[in-house]
Amino acid sequence: MPGICMSCYGYVASAKGCVVERFFRRLVDVILATKSAHTFALRMETLRAANLLLEHCPQAVRVHHHTDDDTTRMATLLKTCGDYEMQVALAEAIFRLTQRSERATGWFDSPELTRAFLRIRDADFEIDCRLFLNSLNQSMGSRRGVFSFPCKSIFIGDFQLRKPRDSAYVDYWVDFNTGSKSVGFFCEQSVAEEGEEEDVWETVVVKQHMVDNYSVRGACVSVLYVSGVYPSNSMLAECSLATLQAAPVKH
Repeated sequence: MPGICMSCYGYVASAKGCVVERFFRRLVDVILATKSAHTFALRMETLRAANLLLEHCPQAVRVHHHTDDDTTRMATLLKTCGDYEMQVALAEAIFRLTQRSERATGWFDSPELTRAFLRIRDADFEIDCRLFLNSLNQSMGSRRGVFSFPCKSIFIGDFQLRKPRDSAYVDYWVDFNTGSKSVGFFCEQSVAEEGEEEDVWETVVVKQHMVDNYSVRGACVSVLYVSGVYPSNSMLAECSLATLQAAPVKH
């Protein structure tokens, strides 16, 4: 199902509307299924596919093919999924499915979190979403599933990854995800294309099965060393390939 929907990226709005009418209910059922029903990877890919379908889809179709219960359950999954990338994708889906007046009604535990959610702007979605999700995750206490830390620099082997070039993206965040058992972060696109008019953020994910061992060293400044099962150059190649294949999300 996600593969079918991913092939629809770039279709005109009317065509996307037809696909949403036919398949969107099934996508939502997979996204909101229990962890035991579907793997995390399948739910994540389904969520990506749903967001691609919803982009530029006619608003009337988007409104008609979801329920208030869907968005309420997505907001709940924001707090329980334990993966930052999935949290961002869920927030994106909620924004595409709702109008401002419908958002955050009883979804979060405090007025501060509700206000932070409503401050997310389409034009600065990644930046504002980071501020909101950091606050949300910090508020979860013992139920917290995502731990985010600012870092000075990130290297894969001898290759230094670059922080996304955005003046509002002050800190270089690394997310430790207990739900997906992974470490993730954004970086500037590894392979720059000449003539690009906008920056593309690349997502790098280090999954549990890729790690051989790790250690934390240092006193004033902590340094996390991770030894991988695979050579670092193979990971770089995988990141670059993912960048070339992935279409940037526009809000």
